[in-house]
Amino acid sequence: MASQKIDPSRLCFPRISSNYETAHAVWKRPEVFKHGQSIRPRDPQLLSKLGMASGDRVLVVAGFTGDWARAIAHDARVTFTDLIREAVIRARKKTSFVAKLAGMKGNIISAKAIPAERAVERPSVYDWTFSYEPIPIQTSGAIKLVALRSLLNRRGLCLAWGPFREANFEESNYSTLYELSEISRIYGIADPVISRPKIIQTVFGGKSEVEVVRLLTNDSAREKAWLDVRLLKVLEKKEKRGEFFEFNEAAKRFSVSKTEIISSIRRLNQLNKIPYMPFAPKKLGLDMAKNPYLP
Repeated sequence: MASQKIDPSRLCFPRISSNYETAHAVWKRPEVFKHGQSIRPRDPQLLSKLGMASGDRVLVVAGFTGDWARAIAHDARVTFTDLIREAVIRARKKTSFVAKLAGMKGNIISAKAIPAERAVERPSVYDWTFSYEPIPIQTSGAIKLVALRSLLNRRGLCLAWGPFREANFEESNYSTLYELSEISRIYGIADPVISRPKIIQTVFGGKSEVEVVRLLTNDSAREKAWLDVRLLKVLEKKEKRGEFFEFNEAAKRFSVSKTEIISSIRRLNQLNKIPYMPFAPKKLGLDMAKNPYLP
């Protein structure tokens, strides 16, 4: 680490690996177009129940059929993204018939096809990164990079899951809570905040309890994440081209010290080493009834 230059392939940093196959497999299911997401909100208090505020700028990643994006867009400025172009085309259409019946505007500002791991490109552009039941992101290991980039936001990351979850979904949720907790430790921020509000929804009528997890950023974490995101991009390019990574060159490029570059690489190393732990509480020897990642 103390050498002036090094082969990037020798460094341990997270790589982009979007789960195209899983995402496409989901979209090929005809029932997806018929039913949409497991819960379609029509709750006038939705933003406050998610910990957001009216007028917030929200980036929706892995937006799927866009039901939650439109609901949030009723009172917030929403940019919709998904890996699948069919989802983006759907989101660009006018407000759905169901949303109109519920009296919701649901106007999305823009929609584009982009991997969730690259969606947040600069600091303080968005207040939140949001996703509802982002299973492909969770199971592909991309959640770590999504969380890293969400630290660039003014507020942070917000994830939500409905009550109709299969066993494998529960496993990925345990791991996500563990991964977010480790990220909070690496970047010196508070542990994930978890709540279970009841959301008024259109699918079955009445209210459904959803699990909401928020990872809140701060100025220090945002500054560290911004250096890490830019350095990660350099490492990816150097590795792809077969070039050496030079510490002093990177320090000069980003106007930071060599020590800060080394610290950034160490954080990326720690981030990469966070394991996928589908049964995190059990593997850590914790009481499931008193899971520290749950209230």
